[in-house]
Amino acid sequence: MPVRDRADVDRFTATPQAASDRILDAAIEEFVEYGLAGARVDRIAARAGANKQLLYRHYGSKEGLFDAAMRGMISRFNQIRSELPPTLEERLPFYFERATDDVPWVRLLQWEALQTGDGPAVNEDERRAHMERAVASVRADQAAGLLPADLDAGQLFLSFQALAAHPTAFPQMTRFITGMNPTDPEFRAQRAEFLRRLGRYLTPADEPGAPPASPSTSDPAPH
Repeated sequence: MPVRDRADVDRFTATPQAASDRILDAAIEEFVEYGLAGARVDRIAARAGANKQLLYRHYGSKEGLFDAAMRGMISRFNQIRSELPPTLEERLPFYFERATDDVPWVRLLQWEALQTGDGPAVNEDERRAHMERAVASVRADQAAGLLPADLDAGQLFLSFQALAAHPTAFPQMTRFITGMNPTDPEFRAQRAEFLRRLGRYLTPADEPGAPPASPSTSDPAPH
């Protein structure tokens, strides 16, 4: 039987994993552009060079695809966490660079927020547990003296996320405030340097690389 189109090529030559990966990559592109509500299965199939039957066979539904897309992004976040630099001075610009380089992840979160509101998110229980582990890591760093111990760990981690992702999530605000887009090399360099300095200020004074304590707070003048 002659091979008539890309879908036929899929059936004859693609491994199941390769076909699944190509569909998932196409779905992420579609969700980033249109969100869950606006995404269309036929467009995802066309992007992937597959057919809808193959898509449904691998993922079951559009919602199943979105769930898989979010899981894939979470696994990338887990990888980022495994590469964290040892000091806060290095971590804050590291978070920022990853968020700026990974615009699709930020866009997926924005679409999800718009479409779910205060309701449950895709795979919420597992993702909540993931965030709890991240906050637990912050507490461990506080206990080790790497982070300020007098700040709430959850609020601190949430603030790290905001510092990293806000410029990419709200590029218009970045432009209004700085006159630059978040992808501009000059802005990225300025932001990274600012976050390095902020990290130094937030690092406990007895940690290596911390700014020297003010005499008024560390060595009171004799009375």
